[in-house]
Amino acid sequence: TLDAAREKMSLMGITEKQIVEIEKRETPEDRLTIYSPLSGIVIHKNAIEGRYVKTGSPIYTIADLSRVWVILDAYESDLPWLRFGQEVDFTAEALPGGSFTGRIAFIDPILDSKTRTVQVRINLLNEDLKLKPGMFIRAKVEAILDIDGQAVNNQLAGKWISPMHPEVVKDGPGQCDVCGMDLVPAEQLGIVSVSKSDRQPLLVPASAVLKTGKRALVYVKLPSREEPTFMSREVVLGPRAGDNYIVLSGLAAGEEVVTNGNFKIDSAMQIAAKPSMMNPEGGVAMTGHEHHGGENQPVKSAPVKVDKLESSMAYLNTIKHLFDAYFVAQTALAGDDLNQAKAALYSLNLLAGAIEDEKLELPKASLKVWQTARKDLLKATEHAQHWSDFGAARKAFETVSIILNNLEKSLGHSGEQTYYEIFCPMAFDNQGSSWIQTDKKVNNPYFGAKMLRCGEIKSELKPTMAMNSTPGHDSHE
Repeated sequence: TLDAAREKMSLMGITEKQIVEIEKRETPEDRLTIYSPLSGIVIHKNAIEGRYVKTGSPIYTIADLSRVWVILDAYESDLPWLRFGQEVDFTAEALPGGSFTGRIAFIDPILDSKTRTVQVRINLLNEDLKLKPGMFIRAKVEAILDIDGQAVNNQLAGKWISPMHPEVVKDGPGQCDVCGMDLVPAEQLGIVSVSKSDRQPLLVPASAVLKTGKRALVYVKLPSREEPTFMSREVVLGPRAGDNYIVLSGLAAGEEVVTNGNFKIDSAMQIAAKPSMMNPEGGVAMTGHEHHGGENQPVKSAPVKVDKLESSMAYLNTIKHLFDAYFVAQTALAGDDLNQAKAALYSLNLLAGAIEDEKLELPKASLKVWQTARKDLLKATEHAQHWSDFGAARKAFETVSIILNNLEKSLGHSGEQTYYEIFCPMAFDNQGSSWIQTDKKVNNPYFGAKMLRCGEIKSELKPTMAMNSTPGHDSHE
């Protein structure tokens, strides 16, 4: 009976020393100290004085914060870069200027369908207790990629690692400093992977890629040309790596691609009825002759030379309303009036969407040019109401200017007023850009009051009547 009493007290958490003291005292006590089986910090208190507790009732919650788990949320697009045992650098917002390093100990095999993220765990030594539970952190992984764009991890080759605590890494066999388990070679855990080839993956800047649906295009500069000439090239992309995409096929190392202004070139492609982002097969060329075989014809940097096509009075009377809205936007941007510019470009969007093609009375080739231009106008201005800064409005205005400029040169405008094509060489970080206005006095919509008079007249766009596309007509350049 005495032995059973000792065993019962021991199972209740009473220490051997306390049991001996009880035997020696020979008198009962109504107070007894209960010791925690683990050392640490009390992070939650359940017990209060006078409360009854039963077997298994939690009294305190104690945590050993000398070792902590860092839980990261990785988007599903980040998964190709992550490997077990990979080194991770991170910072805590509560500890500015400080940085920490750990290794990935666990990658959750299940994706959270609501957040589209996977939890990644890092086991970290926290002896100075700087990291507190609930802190917000931001982590970065720098992955080494093979030719297929897959992350490789050869940092732990030849090392011995604890299966339960991968932060414990040693040069030879031994036991884990935390749990005492035998260390195993990193290769047995499958965390050492090497590249199958010495070749590095091919990267292009994300700004060089035009994506639509399942297709991705880049514009490649053709060599041995006196003037800059570009050709669209469909590419197969791997995952995105920061500001770059991995190219799996479609490009070769050393080829030059357009990184800025590619949408401008694509608009020129579409106006010229050549293969483009929205029209991969191309269409009827601006000269009125069809391209046979659907070959990928190159186009010079926008704006391109455009030949006159047959127009109609119905079209000329209709298109005038689009230009009226465009000129209001041009004047508003030159006057730094964002709200007026947004309203004008949104009106242009509504007007373009309301035009009925059959009432334009255009021949087939001219109608296709108009339909392509309208599609681009609607896309460029569809979010006009939601722009919050001049940058978005002026970038969209540049696209609209390219479309209307090429449309004007191919189908013309009616009335007595001459339009003027103005070019500013300093627009958009010295890339240069054009616009159309109704007088000769330069009013720069890309800079506004900062550089209102920056620009020069590039060409005069005189009014035209409905005409046939017969040989001998001069084209406006």
